[in-house]
Amino acid sequence: HLAIRAKIYVGFFAQASDGVRIGQWDLSPVAMRSIPFAVPPTDEQKSIKKHVDHAIRDTDTQISRASRQIDLIQEYRTRMIADVVTGKLDVREAAAGLSEGDGDESAVDVEGVLEDAV
Repeated sequence: HLAIRAKIYVGFFAQASDGVRIGQWDLSPVAMRSIPFAVPPTDEQKSIKKHVDHAIRDTDTQISRASRQIDLIQEYRTRMIADVVTGKLDVREAAAGLSEGDGDESAVDVEGVLEDAV
């Protein structure tokens, strides 16, 4: 299952397909038999599957962590905007230290933050 979904087979499927749309193959059993397919021994298949499952699990974990961090950053941004708008956070001194057009993209655009909040 994992092997035939590999990119290397796309050309074979396209060539053997009677379908009219890319990615939607109309393959007959005869056409499928014409596609060369290497079948490793069962123990090697199991080893490959174990490796792929582990890699997928690691990737899914990293995606989950990144998604959680994005959610926390968005929550923090929302909270900071609310604090600036309600006056709980005074940004006048920080805004005064910013010069117009200094090219520092990391500087906070206080006016933009306030406009976004309204």
